[in-house]
Amino acid sequence: MLVICFNLILIFLCLNARQLSALNIKEPPSIRKGPKHEQLYQVSQLSQVSDEDKSFTLECEASGNPEPDFRWTKNGLPFDPTLFKNRIHHQAKNGTLVFTKPEPIDEGIYQCFAENALGTSVSNSVFLRRAELNSFSDEALAEIPVTEGDPLSIECTPPSGCPKPTVLWIVISGSGALRSINSSRLTVDPEGSLHFSNVTQDDVLPDGMYACSATPSLLSVRTEYKIGKKVTLDLKLLHSDQPIPHQPVRQYTSPSTVTVLRGEKLELHCIYGGTPLPAVKWKKDGNDILTDRRTNLINAGKTLQIFRVAFEDEGGYECIVDNGVGRKIRHSISVIVQAAPYWVRWPNSTHKAEGESVEFECIAEGVPSPNLQWLMNGQPIEQVPPNYRRVIRDNKLSITDLRKEDTAVYQCNATNNHGYAFKDFFINILLLPPSFIQTPQSVTRAAVDSTVILTCRVFGAPKPEIKWYKDGIELKGTGFNVGEDGDLTISKVAESDEGDYICSASNKLDKIEAKGKLEVKKKTRIIKPPKDKEIAAGRSTFLECMAEADKTLTLNIEWSFNGVRIDYEEYRRFIKNADNSLAISKAEEDDSGIYTCTARTDIDSDTANATVIVQDVPKPPRIVNVECDNLTALIEWIPSGDGRSPITGYTIQYNTSFTSDWYDAFANVPAVDSKFKVSLSPWANYTFRVIATNKIGSSLPSQVSDKCTTGEDVPHKNPDGVVGRGTTPHNMVISWKPMPKIEQNAPGFYYKVFWKREDIPNAQFNMTEILDWKKDELEIDNQPTFKPYRIKVEAHNRKGPAHTVATEVIGYSGEDKPLEAPQDFRLEGIKSAKAAEFSWNPVSPESIRGHFRGYKLESWVFGNEKDKRDIVVPSNVTRNVVVEIFKPAVRNVVHVFAINDQYEGPPSEKVAFDAQEGTPGPVSDFNIVAMGSKALYLTWEEPEEPNGNITFYRIAYQQVNGTQLSEKIVKEVKHSSSSSKNSGEKYSLKLSQLQPATAYRITITAWTSKGEGEPDFREASTLDPIPVIPDIPNFEATALLDPDDSKSQMRVKWLPALDGKPGSSFYVQYKKKGDEQFKSTPKNEESDVITIYDLERGATYDVIVVAVDETFETKSKPQEVTMGPGKPFPVVVTKPVVGKIDWLIGMICAIALVIILAIIVCLVKRNRGGKYSVHEKEAALGKDFEPEDAGFNEYSKPTEPLTRAPVDSRTSLTGSYKHPEENDVDSMTDYGEDDSSKFGEDGSFIGQYGKKKQSGQQSPTGVATFV
Repeated sequence: MLVICFNLILIFLCLNARQLSALNIKEPPSIRKGPKHEQLYQVSQLSQVSDEDKSFTLECEASGNPEPDFRWTKNGLPFDPTLFKNRIHHQAKNGTLVFTKPEPIDEGIYQCFAENALGTSVSNSVFLRRAELNSFSDEALAEIPVTEGDPLSIECTPPSGCPKPTVLWIVISGSGALRSINSSRLTVDPEGSLHFSNVTQDDVLPDGMYACSATPSLLSVRTEYKIGKKVTLDLKLLHSDQPIPHQPVRQYTSPSTVTVLRGEKLELHCIYGGTPLPAVKWKKDGNDILTDRRTNLINAGKTLQIFRVAFEDEGGYECIVDNGVGRKIRHSISVIVQAAPYWVRWPNSTHKAEGESVEFECIAEGVPSPNLQWLMNGQPIEQVPPNYRRVIRDNKLSITDLRKEDTAVYQCNATNNHGYAFKDFFINILLLPPSFIQTPQSVTRAAVDSTVILTCRVFGAPKPEIKWYKDGIELKGTGFNVGEDGDLTISKVAESDEGDYICSASNKLDKIEAKGKLEVKKKTRIIKPPKDKEIAAGRSTFLECMAEADKTLTLNIEWSFNGVRIDYEEYRRFIKNADNSLAISKAEEDDSGIYTCTARTDIDSDTANATVIVQDVPKPPRIVNVECDNLTALIEWIPSGDGRSPITGYTIQYNTSFTSDWYDAFANVPAVDSKFKVSLSPWANYTFRVIATNKIGSSLPSQVSDKCTTGEDVPHKNPDGVVGRGTTPHNMVISWKPMPKIEQNAPGFYYKVFWKREDIPNAQFNMTEILDWKKDELEIDNQPTFKPYRIKVEAHNRKGPAHTVATEVIGYSGEDKPLEAPQDFRLEGIKSAKAAEFSWNPVSPESIRGHFRGYKLESWVFGNEKDKRDIVVPSNVTRNVVVEIFKPAVRNVVHVFAINDQYEGPPSEKVAFDAQEGTPGPVSDFNIVAMGSKALYLTWEEPEEPNGNITFYRIAYQQVNGTQLSEKIVKEVKHSSSSSKNSGEKYSLKLSQLQPATAYRITITAWTSKGEGEPDFREASTLDPIPVIPDIPNFEATALLDPDDSKSQMRVKWLPALDGKPGSSFYVQYKKKGDEQFKSTPKNEESDVITIYDLERGATYDVIVVAVDETFETKSKPQEVTMGPGKPFPVVVTKPVVGKIDWLIGMICAIALVIILAIIVCLVKRNRGGKYSVHEKEAALGKDFEPEDAGFNEYSKPTEPLTRAPVDSRTSLTGSYKHPEENDVDSMTDYGEDDSSKFGEDGSFIGQYGKKKQSGQQSPTGVATFV
């Protein structure tokens, strides 16, 4: 910070110098650029190194009026570079020395002086030193014997040099190639020795050697290496699978007291060898040291680095070394921080007028405390002529009643044994009227509540008095402050502060003024700051930030992380969205920190912070010790980091020499514990690892521990899961769970299997040995059917049998099929549509020939034995058994049989009965589509389980308001008598006059004569009242009969585009073929059907359906609908619109076809006796009636039935022709007919009755099936 301030002052002084030069004002010299405190140079004897590579400069540049002259001293004596003109010279217009051909005699302490008639300015002194690196002493190649696993240190004595050389150890291959050493086990100490923590086979170089090298610390244009000691390793191998542990051994440590200078780099070393590699932990004053931007650990933690040392780094440091072998080792280091002198307060060059006073203060600090010396024009103040007006007191120099002859250059020099701090400044005595160096800006902008500075810089001698005015009133007091430099500072700017400001400067010679304007803008303010968040690693999140600013300013939102502005190109996971929010994708733990949103304009800004904590799984713990006992192990570990979420527990896992899989030894070790004892099995090699868990998840496992080995023992248990059961009627299979290697406890493991008949008194055990431990069963053949056996299985190894007694179990030989069928199986009564009550006589226990598991009742629908349902009842229940497995409204068949574990017995006699009609299941394929903002369109199909004859569907709908529901509104839709589940017929209903953007719950139930079925409900919402253009609709048009024989009707069903934008209502446009204008029906907003009346029979009409959504309309493709010609053959024909000629050809063909069909009808009537009137037969039977609704009654008067088009004729727009289906209710077969009646969707009768075909009767013609 001091350097920055110093540079700013230099810039300002340069500015003043240029201004004063323009005014031609005399000024003492001032050195602007001087040499460094120390500078190194090279003198090379290599011919290939050019002079340019060796040349350097000692800089010295100064300002002043008149132009200053320059001179140098060397070692305190005058130095004349012209004496070395061939290799040393001055640069033009400054005092910089250029050394083109350096030589050893150039070493020394140099200082630059710049002087004119007003004084002498002095640079700091520079120590010019020659950089050199001497050679190693000659040493022969050495071979060092070492045992595998031992620590090893190899010394190296580096050559002398200036500065002190850097020592490196390298590997030289047989080909002469060089490579660096990179291993956590190998470390080089500051004195040049190479240390192996433990030597392994990898460290032996079959075709190479280790070499100590030195290189100068000076960063020059060339790299110079000196090679010294060379060694190879003679390794003695131990031929062991595992490395032999070796407790830590000291190889190098920093001294117990270390002194370091403030601002320099400190390195503390704690290098120890051992196996495993020792871990080093650092503490300062008893507290753990955390790495940060100034603190770092290198060499696998063996070296602690502290950059830019500060006084707070002083204290006691301790390294703790441990590798789990032996005791921990501690080494203490006391660090003392001292400092070369540095300035705390220093003076600047000053211009004063005669008669004024001046005071300079120089305050420097350092350790030890520096001595301060004052100089004038480069001479100690004690050696210049005395001046009674000049007084030095402590760190201050003051001069009163200034006069022209007081103009001079002064210097402060603070020194201690570590160096010095030097400051050069002048006092210039002038007599000048005020003049502006910098006038106020024409327009200055500031935000409300901010602080603004109006600049006004003036030069004059005596120093001008500066005042500021607004609206003729001098500005002073609260909120206004005029600084020493003349600038006006306005605190907490208000809108009333806007206006014109005048800066007035005056001294005894003159008065001048300058004007500037202040514009006050609305304050920039964050109105929605980001919020603190906790997220799991791998998840994404975003931070919101909304701000407002003055409309005349450009507002920018910036994001920074931990004080550093985010670079979105470098960090692609950070994304600034269009709304200025910050998105963090796949967050990582390192993303935790403080995120700052800055709302910035040209004149002000506002900030808001949010803390984001990204919680990850813990870091893997580190096992520090494993203590193995005979059958226990004590595992000790330390956590390595909790992933910013507290650790909740640990899991200890193990594996053995028998398997590479890992198993939990203990899964919930409390988080406060760091050691745990686990049990071990004999005859096994164990290794362990530890897993830490927090609320985010589990860490990766720790490193694997050292091995624990246990001795042999007898088995601690016998096999589990011993079972005896037969797989055939004449065997028994004894099975058990095999014991894995970990449970065998010693070599030579085998099983002993024992069995004997339980039902034979004093029977003796049979025994078989099973030598294969993987085997899990023994089959014993030729046994009687279903007899009890006593069984046990023992575990043995070469140490003996298990030390626990084997558990004996009862098993059975194989079962056989039951012999008896249940008798007197009878229906006691029908309980419901799906339930009935049965009874039967029990079978004898002897007939079961196995474990009696009960009776199984099996049921199916008459004629469909493939689809069976069954239920098992207990063996002791045979009377009044209520069974609920039947299908309603059909004929069910049922029988019963006895069962054991493996077989089913013979079935009883079958019982058939007609189940009652029941209530239906839920409807199928229930869907809801929003039609605009005021309607919903419902579609569904018949239930999968109608459980009878569906009569109608009830739809109830109600508004949803949070958790509340409004009163239900109910609608009903009749069930089509021609519909069945296999027909795939869809039902639809439009719910209209609903509220826009409102949620509704719609419940639909199917009904039979037994009542309401299982409900199905959906929730759907109407749309916002924003009309859209509907998609192209489809429709179905059906010709209907009119009571007036001369007229027809047309039923048009709208098929909205349910997968897109259906619209909210529709209407129909139609015209008779040949007419010019279309007629339009009223818009239908209530349903999806429109019936058009008074149409001409036999005429063809062009029909269009128009889907409507508020002001938008979309027309369907036009269709032609031809009305039937009337009795006796009213045919509906629909087809797309075609051209006039095609239409005429089609009409001629249609007329010809009608004539042919009329002839065929006459022939068929002659052969089949013609049709007869169903209505007349009904009347004859006394069933004549007048239905309330002609659309859905099974029989209707023979007004003019419209026949469904046959297969070979053109179909209606629905494209569906349904074949007659069987029905076991009363049908037309009762009246001698062979086809059931068919009805259209509107309920009109479109079937046709024909005479039942007698057995063996042939149709006289193939086309007779049309009738």
